[in-house]
Amino acid sequence: MRLYGQEAVLDGLVPQLVGLDRTTNRRPHHRRAAPVVHLVGARGSGKTTLLDDLRNNYRNRVPLVRADLAREDFGFEGLGRLPGDDLPNASHHTSLLYLVSHYLQLAVPGSWTSLKFRRLSLGLLVVTTWPASTPADPDEPADLHNLRQQLDRFRTVITADSVDRRRRNELIKQLFDALLPLISTVTAMPPGADALAQTVLTTARDALLSPRGDRGALNWWKKRLGDYQGDAIQRLYRFGQTFQQQDHRRNGIEALLTAALIADIDDSYDLRRRLNDTPRPLILLDNLDALPDDRLIAPLRDAFAHLDADRPGTHPVFVVTTQGPSRGLPPLTRDPIPDGTWMTMGLPPVRQREIRMMLGTTLYPTELPLLVDRLSGGRAATACTLLDAFDRVHQAADRTGGAGSTRALTDQLRSPSDTGTRAGLLHDLVDQFLPDPALRARIRLLSAALDRGEAIALLTSYRQETDPVDRLEEVQAHLTANHADPYHWPSYGPGTPYLADRALRTLLLQELRAETSWAGWEQMHSLLRDRYPSPTDGTPRPPEAEAKYLHHTLALGDVAEVTNALHRRFLADRPADWLTLLNVVCSAPQPPDVQTVPAPLSCPTCTGPGAAAGSPTVHLAVARLLTALWQQSAPLAATDEDHVNEIAAHLRTLRAVSDDPELSLLRARDHWPVQLRQGTQAPDLPIERANA
Repeated sequence: MRLYGQEAVLDGLVPQLVGLDRTTNRRPHHRRAAPVVHLVGARGSGKTTLLDDLRNNYRNRVPLVRADLAREDFGFEGLGRLPGDDLPNASHHTSLLYLVSHYLQLAVPGSWTSLKFRRLSLGLLVVTTWPASTPADPDEPADLHNLRQQLDRFRTVITADSVDRRRRNELIKQLFDALLPLISTVTAMPPGADALAQTVLTTARDALLSPRGDRGALNWWKKRLGDYQGDAIQRLYRFGQTFQQQDHRRNGIEALLTAALIADIDDSYDLRRRLNDTPRPLILLDNLDALPDDRLIAPLRDAFAHLDADRPGTHPVFVVTTQGPSRGLPPLTRDPIPDGTWMTMGLPPVRQREIRMMLGTTLYPTELPLLVDRLSGGRAATACTLLDAFDRVHQAADRTGGAGSTRALTDQLRSPSDTGTRAGLLHDLVDQFLPDPALRARIRLLSAALDRGEAIALLTSYRQETDPVDRLEEVQAHLTANHADPYHWPSYGPGTPYLADRALRTLLLQELRAETSWAGWEQMHSLLRDRYPSPTDGTPRPPEAEAKYLHHTLALGDVAEVTNALHRRFLADRPADWLTLLNVVCSAPQPPDVQTVPAPLSCPTCTGPGAAAGSPTVHLAVARLLTALWQQSAPLAATDEDHVNEIAAHLRTLRAVSDDPELSLLRARDHWPVQLRQGTQAPDLPIERANA
């Protein structure tokens, strides 16, 4: 993926925090600032790619680890599912700490020593390998039975009021000997991850069994476990038993474990490292919010409160990402104002300016950045997929002596692959938004719905859902969590259309149109249209209901009926209300494989009693305005000067036969052509009201 707009973090902030340029050996002045850089962005905004770039730039140059917390193996291929919160002696957070400490202490080329995690190893040891007493299983293997006996003897000694340190050390040694071959079983680590636990076990053994013990690590824990009684080892034991209670205290315990990791890194940066301005470790955590209830965020936030406040310390640099709207957050900058230990910034959307930068020196049609912006919704991943597809079109044109065109790109978006498999550019784009097939099928159907009632009708009629309301709640929860920048039609409140992610709805409607027969399309939009009374049956109805009726009618290609209704409403409504109706109606999707033509001149408003002398002229202007604006508002449409000029001309005609006291038609005549040339489409064309 091509990254633009993220240079402030990639080339400015992170190199200053790490103390090493990401592409050269230059050592920028170390910035003493909050050690956690928290980046927030929507799905596809480039968060993962930014972390990948940092990993690729700093790998084998600084101690580094990168994890994706949305995956069960945290992004480490071959490890399998790591232990989670369902076990008494493990959690997602302890699994992460095992991984982070293991990979950070791997040797870095050119470094004279590796990091040691003495404090953290002690904490992980008591939390994950000293389980509470459990009933013996008569069928368990002999070595596991021996370990259980060792633990029982050790538990008796360590919980005694008087401490027999010599006896305790003998039992600790025996316990380590019994634990070592069974470490994967005890910690529930998957095959391939036993090395992580063995590293912790070895480090903790050295800290506990060296002639004088690791006084620094033990005293660090004793100082922070003041709520427990006994010496450092007794307090650590009780600390581990508290963790295994699986109650609300876990967050605080995990914060202490994280603080131990940070303190160990600080301790490793001795005078020699500090004088040489050795670059700091880099910890990259993607999808930190993957678990509910801030299970990973809260301990990291709270960890820094357990560090010594009287020394600045050499902290690792955390770059973490979460999913959410970036609107309202501070933008990416080289010099953010920290919020305590955190610097939270929003990843910017990729709009036309950034898209032009991504195209670089490539010759491209002027409408290409607008099209990519419209279909990507600001998501970097979608924009890059579209630009990569254009690159292929452009290169193919070069080989044949032609020029790359937007038409060649949009042709790929009008129909999926003809191989019969789920492939092709259109599917690739949709899959980026919705990787889950079942959810994708459900939400694609709902893209045709204009409100919640229509969504329930579609699920009931097409999916045979046992409880469509519950299914709708699941969909809404997903959309809120993953597509958190809602859009609704300017003339209506939230909820119209139902699918509030505009770019996603555009792509899904395009896919639905490409894969649905005319008969299926007609059945679906007839079902939705018939939920509202017909404009010709004389039934009183709110304006919004008639707008939705006509929207679905136009989606069926029935330009004649829509023109007749708009002609009647033009004579009855205020111009601003009529333009609002026109805006909503012309946002209807184009039907598959149906050619529409301007409506015939005759209609009840033209031929009925009391018809005005100029009615045919008005009718023709309404029909041609409707057709031109509908075609210009298709999502794949480029700006067509003929359409724009036609729209302006017909607005001028309608303005001439209307009182227009608020000057709404006059302003639409003057402003809509400008907006259309800039890429604005129905239903977003501005409607201004002003006193005459």
